[in-house]
Amino acid sequence: MPRVTAPAELRLLNGVRPGRDSGGRKVEPPPGFKRMPPRMPSTLSPAAKRVWARVTPELARLSLLKAEDADALAVYCEAVVTFREATKQIRKDGAVITNTTTRKDGTVSEWRTKNPAVSVADMAAKQIRAFGAEFGLTPASESKLSIGDSALDDDDSPFA
Repeated sequence: MPRVTAPAELRLLNGVRPGRDSGGRKVEPPPGFKRMPPRMPSTLSPAAKRVWARVTPELARLSLLKAEDADALAVYCEAVVTFREATKQIRKDGAVITNTTTRKDGTVSEWRTKNPAVSVADMAAKQIRAFGAEFGLTPASESKLSIGDSALDDDDSPFA
């Protein structure tokens, strides 16, 4: 999987000084999007709306959101719900299920196959990792965040 460049705000949060990333490289400012939480899409499922309400305030506090992020954040929220539902189904039925077919002559055939919920959970987990990383919501991308001098006002900096 190719390496994706993190958004400027994420690189600056871990920067060594204002305007520089963790490696001391200059970070060009992003386009002048207005930083504000996007409006929650009305099409989200009730469970996805709860995920949205949980993650959006913190992302907004870190100035990582803009109105145009609504669709990407919606996909993340629905993927979390899909993953939870598929996982619940796997716990109920198991990772392997028994299929039964009855032929016209009355004979019954049984065979075991992977529960389709396993594939659904796997696909949702990949979406969660991909979209979550874009917003700094995965453990690996979150570990790269730290509120350093670049995120502090000059008045608050102990080095000012």
